[in-house]
Amino acid sequence: MSEPDPLIALNHVRFSYDHGTSWALDDVSLTIRPGERVCLVGPNGSGKSTLSRLIAGLAAPDHGTITLAGHLVFSDETGVDPGAYRAARRVIGAVFQNPEDQLVTTVVEDEIAFGPENLAVPREQIGQRIDTALSLVRMQASRGDDPTVMSGGQQQRIAIADMLAMQPAALVLDEPTAMLDPDARADVMATLDRLQQQGTTLIIITHLREELARADRIVRLEHGRLVDDTDIAICATAPVAVDQSHATTAHTTSSTVAHGEVAAAMKSERKSTKNHSPIISCHNVSLTYPGANRPAVNGLDVDIEPGTVTAVLGENGSGKTTFARLLCALEQPSTGSITIAGIPVATARAKGRSKLAKPAHLRELRRTLGYVMQHPERQLFAPTVREDVAFGPRNLGLDDPRVHAQVMHALDLLNIGQLAERSPFELSDGQQRLVAIAGVLACEPSVIVMDEPTAGLDETATARMIDIIHMLRERGLTIVIVTHNVHVAEHIADRVIVFGQPERRLRDSLQTLRDGQGRQLAVNVVNQQHHVHSQAGDAEALNSPRRSWVAMLDPRVKMIGLLVLMCTAFTMSNWAQLGIGMAVAAGLVVAANIGIARLWRAIRWFVVMFIFVAVLNVLIVRDGTVLVQWGVLQVTDVGAKTGVLYALRFTVVIVLGAVMLETTTPTAMTDACESLMRPLQNWGWHVQEVALVAALALRFLPTLSREVQSVRDAQRCRAGAVESGSITARLRAMTAIIMPVFAAALRHADTLSLALDARCFEEGLQRTHWRVMRCTWRDWLLLAIVAVACAGLWLLRTMPL
Repeated sequence: MSEPDPLIALNHVRFSYDHGTSWALDDVSLTIRPGERVCLVGPNGSGKSTLSRLIAGLAAPDHGTITLAGHLVFSDETGVDPGAYRAARRVIGAVFQNPEDQLVTTVVEDEIAFGPENLAVPREQIGQRIDTALSLVRMQASRGDDPTVMSGGQQQRIAIADMLAMQPAALVLDEPTAMLDPDARADVMATLDRLQQQGTTLIIITHLREELARADRIVRLEHGRLVDDTDIAICATAPVAVDQSHATTAHTTSSTVAHGEVAAAMKSERKSTKNHSPIISCHNVSLTYPGANRPAVNGLDVDIEPGTVTAVLGENGSGKTTFARLLCALEQPSTGSITIAGIPVATARAKGRSKLAKPAHLRELRRTLGYVMQHPERQLFAPTVREDVAFGPRNLGLDDPRVHAQVMHALDLLNIGQLAERSPFELSDGQQRLVAIAGVLACEPSVIVMDEPTAGLDETATARMIDIIHMLRERGLTIVIVTHNVHVAEHIADRVIVFGQPERRLRDSLQTLRDGQGRQLAVNVVNQQHHVHSQAGDAEALNSPRRSWVAMLDPRVKMIGLLVLMCTAFTMSNWAQLGIGMAVAAGLVVAANIGIARLWRAIRWFVVMFIFVAVLNVLIVRDGTVLVQWGVLQVTDVGAKTGVLYALRFTVVIVLGAVMLETTTPTAMTDACESLMRPLQNWGWHVQEVALVAALALRFLPTLSREVQSVRDAQRCRAGAVESGSITARLRAMTAIIMPVFAAALRHADTLSLALDARCFEEGLQRTHWRVMRCTWRDWLLLAIVAVACAGLWLLRTMPL
C-alpha cells in the first residue's frame, strides 16, 4: 500500500526577521504525514516557534516551497498565494505557548464558537461542536465561565478546544504544557492522545522528555537548521537518542549535586544553618482576593532556615505565586504575620486585615529580599541592560561608583557583561531571565524568591540556571523557588513545600523525592484547606451576576433601556424624582444579583468623587437660610439639599452603569452594538470589524492593566520610587513604565493577530452567529419599567426641591 500524500511539506525553506542579515531558518526541508505526532526540539532561539508558524500557515518564508494540506501556499516562482493560505488555515490549527493571549471573548462557549462562526458553520452544528470540543478537553462544566480568570491549565485546554471546534486535520502546539503542574500536564497530554487516536496530526514544540516519549518523530533544530529527524517507528535506537538529547540537564544537575565542591558546600552549610533561627517565618497567614469565594492562601505556617534552597511545588492555582508575592510585600495578607530577616513584613491584628510593613521596613526589605518574576519580560523596563540592573542600587541611595561596581559584579557573575549596552527587550527568554536575576543580585540581597526560573528553557539553559542557583547558595543566600519541575526541585532543594492537595502524579513524584537518590529531602504539605481548582470556583463566583434575571435580557434592550434611565437620571431635580430613580436602581441591583460588597468595589471611587463635589456645592451655594457659618464659609439649607441631591443623582447613574457592566459580557455588548449598527452597512460602514475591535479592546484592557501592575511590582521590589520618594522621583518611575507596557501591548497585539488568522477571521467575512438575540417577556417588562419611570420623572418635574 502506498503512503498517503504529505499533509505538510517544506522544501529548502529560509526565513529572516532582518531582511537576510541573519536567518532564523536556513535551508529547512520537512515532510509530515497525516496522523503523525512530530515533536520539534532544540535550544532556545533555534527557530522552533518560527517553523511552527510556517507550518500553521501564519507566516510566509523568504525562500523555498511550502505545501500545506494540498495547497501550494508559497514558492520562489509564484510567491505568496493568499487564497491558498486561507484555505490551509481552515484545516491546520495553532495553539500558542501563552493561551491567555489568544482568548478573544470572556465566555467559554462564545470563545469556542468564534472559530466555527468564521467558517460559516450552521448554528445548530456550532452547538454540537462546542459540546464535542469541551468533552474532549473535559471542561463541560465550565462552558458559561470566564476563561480569562481561569488557571493556566484550564486556559490551555480552552485554547485547544477552540481549535478542536474547527475540526482541523492538524494541530500545531507551542510548548503547551510548559507552565503546567504534573497533573494538568497529564490532562493536556491525554487530550492530545485522544486527538491522535482520532487521526489528527500533531506538531508539538517541547523540552519535556515525557512528551517526547509519545512522539512518532523527533525533529531537532539548531541555529535555524534541521540537524536531526528521528523516526521512532523505524529506528530502534531512537529512544536512546531522545534521552541523550535531553540528558544535559539531568547529567549536569546530578553531577553537580552528587560530586565535588558544591555537594560538600551544601552538606557543610546544611550543618552550619541547622541551629539558626528561621530567616523567613510565616504564621497563620491567609489571603482572600476581592471577589473570590475561597482563600488563595489559608492558615499558612512556614519557617525557612537561612542559607537553604526551598522548592515550592503544587498544582496550578494552589497559591504558590501568591505565597511568593506575600513574601515580597506585594500583597497584604488578610490574617497572620510574616517576618523576613527580622523585618516585620506583615503583623497580625486582633481585628481586620494584617498590618503591612511601614515604609522604613519596606525599604529595608528591598535591601534584603529580591524577586525574580515568572515572566522576566515583565520585570525589565529600562532602555539598556546596564540601566535596568542599576535601577535597584540607585534607588537604595548608593553613589555612582558603588552602583557601577555592583552592576558590573552582578553582570560578570552571570557571564552577561557583553549584554550591558543591549536593549533588554531584544534578548532571548533565557537572557532576559539572567538580566532579571542580575537586577536582583545588584541589590545584594540575602534572600531571593524565584517564580518558575526554568519554565520554557531548553536543557542547556536549564542546566545553567541550576548551576547559578547552586552558586548563589554557596555564597550563603537563602533561595525560595516556585516550580512545577519536580526533577529540578530534586536536584537543587534542601526542602520541598507542597501547596494544596497533591493529585496522583504529583503524589508519586513527591514519594520519589522522599525516597531520595542518596539524600533525604524534607517534604511538607501546606495550605491543604485551599482547593486546588479554586480559580474555576472563583470564576463562577465572579460571574454570578451574569446568570441573573438582568443577565438574561436581550443585550440590545438592556443597553437601550439602561442608557435611557441613565440619561433621564441627569434631569432629576427634586426628592420625589430622586426616589423614583433610586427605587429603579435598587430593584435592578437586586434583579442583577449583585452583592453590596461587589457593587461598592465597582463604584467606590466615583462615590468618593461625588462626595467631594457635594461638599463643594454645600460650601459654594449661598441661597436659602444659613445653617452654619465659619468665617467666610457658610452652609445653607438650599446648598445642603443641592449637594446631597446631586451626589445621589450621579450615584444612581453610576449604579445603573455598574448593573450594565456586571451583567453583560464584552462580547454581548459588542454583538448588540453590531446588531444596532447593522443598517449602517448600507452606507459602507465596516460594522462587523468595528464591533470586533471594540470587543478585543474591552477584553484586553484588564490584561494591559496587569502588565502595568507587573512593572510597578518589579520597581517596588527594587526600591522603586512608585512607593516612596519625591514627586519627581515617582514621576520618573511612572515614566519608566511606558516603554515596557508599550512593548507588552505590541507583543499581545502580535499574538492576537496570529490567533485571529489561526481562527480564520477575515475582513468582510460572511459569518454565522452562535448567539441569536431575541426579545422575550423580560425585555418587554424592562421597557415597560423604563417607560413608567420616565413618565413618573416627567410628571414630578415641577415639584419643589
